[in-house]
Amino acid sequence: MIARAAPLVLALVAALTYALTAGAISQTRSLWLDEALAVWAARLPSYSDVVTAIWNGAEFSPPTYDLLLHTLFQATGSDALTARLPSIIAVLLTAALIGIMVGKRLGPLFGALAFALTLNSALFEFAIQARAYALMTTLLAGALFLWIDAGQRLSPLRATGIALCLFASASLHYYAVVTFAVFALLEGLWTLAHRKLRIGMWLALAAGALPCAVWLPLIRRHASFNSGDVNAPDFYGAPTASKLIEHVQALFLGTTDNWLFVLAAVLILAGALVYARVSGEGDTADAESRDGQRDLAIAGAGLLAALPIAFVLALTVTHAFSARYALAASIGVVILFTLAIHRAPYRTQIAYALLALLCIMPLVRSLPPDFARSSKQLLAKHPTTGPLVVGDADLFIELLESADPVVRARIVYLRRPAGVSDGNTASENQILRLKASYKPDLPIVAFDTFTRENREFTVLARPGWRNDALSDYFIAKGWVAGVYSIAPRLSLLKARTPQ
Repeated sequence: MIARAAPLVLALVAALTYALTAGAISQTRSLWLDEALAVWAARLPSYSDVVTAIWNGAEFSPPTYDLLLHTLFQATGSDALTARLPSIIAVLLTAALIGIMVGKRLGPLFGALAFALTLNSALFEFAIQARAYALMTTLLAGALFLWIDAGQRLSPLRATGIALCLFASASLHYYAVVTFAVFALLEGLWTLAHRKLRIGMWLALAAGALPCAVWLPLIRRHASFNSGDVNAPDFYGAPTASKLIEHVQALFLGTTDNWLFVLAAVLILAGALVYARVSGEGDTADAESRDGQRDLAIAGAGLLAALPIAFVLALTVTHAFSARYALAASIGVVILFTLAIHRAPYRTQIAYALLALLCIMPLVRSLPPDFARSSKQLLAKHPTTGPLVVGDADLFIELLESADPVVRARIVYLRRPAGVSDGNTASENQILRLKASYKPDLPIVAFDTFTRENREFTVLARPGWRNDALSDYFIAKGWVAGVYSIAPRLSLLKARTPQ
């Protein structure tokens, strides 16, 4: 009885610390650019307004998520916590599905371990974002849950559920096409392992993919917009080898806060292996348990393949890649890591130790980078008057969302003068699309017009940053008349135009 109750209690503690931390961060963290785009679209008066905004490039995804947020905002308001609440709940549901799936095969303790690992994985970063990615992982986990228990013959009900999950995922983001490829790989691996072809699964994949044709006109339109973004020399989503290494770390290990857990896990495992070798003792998995591990291993390996699949897709088709497009790989890491612990000597003791550590991991998590908050602190310490030119288009949007009305009224974004362009033009292109579609009041001003009418002004600069060639231009031209303050990756400058 105690052996079954203890994992459940620890899982509940892990859920509580996760929810408290995610809620606290969500209340204090400023919305970053993509979140602001989603929230601004969702705040529009009607469903048709939301759809029109998406059609005009307010976001490069189907309008489904924005419509969900619109419905939520109509009922509860649109503060930062409310906007992120669906993602917080979605990651919790994803963890529950993975935990139940693992627990049925490896026992309650390892189900609880998988549950807590999922909550503390790379998915945590997306639990505190008003974006569709956390919901996509829940749909992925739901489809996986139906797939792994399907047995030798896929029932029509399971096939329908899988198809609906896959279609719903693609209706949240175009990169969910990776999920279809992952499930095709999963089914191929299952067929090789069991030497049996399940026609129903392939029909489910087709049934989920065919309705996605409804998004083709929107995909073509968004592709025409996006073509001007991906060709920039410092495009943030360029699929390069260095970016791939960066994304491997982000998906497999999460933020630097998780290194404490990784170090502890390595030390505990190493100690158990050494002691087992010296003492000649240790646990062994029984035959029934090993049979249950096979499909979990297939699931973990298939999900891990989401990373190379998404990267190849970026190289050959979309030319844009980010770790968030391959979050399935993080779930694969959780499953395979849990399997590895189950095969280790003294697995019960190790699992309890790691589970206890995971319960407190959220409480030591640091706040993510928040340049909008840092900017507001900088402006509060060094009050200025007159126009406030924000050189970085991302920061421009983030401050318009989070700053107080007085600061917001001063913010201006300047079009680049002739011969000056950002290394990453995607952000400026995005705010210009916003202004042309449904935000005509965005304070985006022609450079010559502004500098002719304003002799002196304040610049919130990010010198050397790929989105802020304007600040470098001011410095190079000698327009900087003074420095109010310099903070990490931020500067508050006094600018004066030449006579």
